[in-house]
Amino acid sequence: MVSRIEVRPDPQLAARFPRELAARITIRTKDGRTLVKEHLGYEGDLDQPLSWKRVVEKFHWLSERYADANLRNKLIQAVQQVDANPISDLMDLLALVRPSGGFSENGARNLVIRGEAADLRCWP
Repeated sequence: MVSRIEVRPDPQLAARFPRELAARITIRTKDGRTLVKEHLGYEGDLDQPLSWKRVVEKFHWLSERYADANLRNKLIQAVQQVDANPISDLMDLLALVRPSGGFSENGARNLVIRGEAADLRCWP
């Protein structure tokens, strides 16, 4: 399937950067139909900042391979209290993160990005 995917920059969309982040997906079906969906912005950009809950969710699925749940929770707490504690507390915790990975508590993660037209499912 990858051989059938073509990625091309669109000068009109690129000209709107950095004011807007936009993407367009065009799908041509075997029966000749063309489906087009344009999307502006994304969760986490300046117009749609992530909630703290979503930041924590994203942190967990991105860091799961590199730190067990206990260490991840300590890191989250240290970030929440970064103004109240010495920065060395956070740095000491970061030193415990495995740079090469190794943890896999849940195996493949099923990340679902919900949109208007469809859900995109990714398994890192």
